[in-house]
Amino acid sequence: MRKPFKTSYVDGDENVMVVDEQIKEIRFNIKSRDLSIVLDDCYTQEDLDGLSWQGIKKLVIAKDGSWTSKSDGIEYLIGRSK
Repeated sequence: MRKPFKTSYVDGDENVMVVDEQIKEIRFNIKSRDLSIVLDDCYTQEDLDGLSWQGIKKLVIAKDGSWTSKSDGIEYLIGRSK
């Protein structure tokens, strides 16, 4: 099977390529064939799942976004710096 990038190390079922400081690493899951990007000090789904809609709204507005709903707010915040 052809890999989509040069692997720096293997972590379980994932091939990992270390990139730089802003984009920490890129992961390729061998079984699911999913690519994921790991950013340093950015919001993730896990960070935002436990927050109320009021907390999400406050963060979206602080990041100069427009508020529509909790799910849209979470989508807007994922990947943005903390």
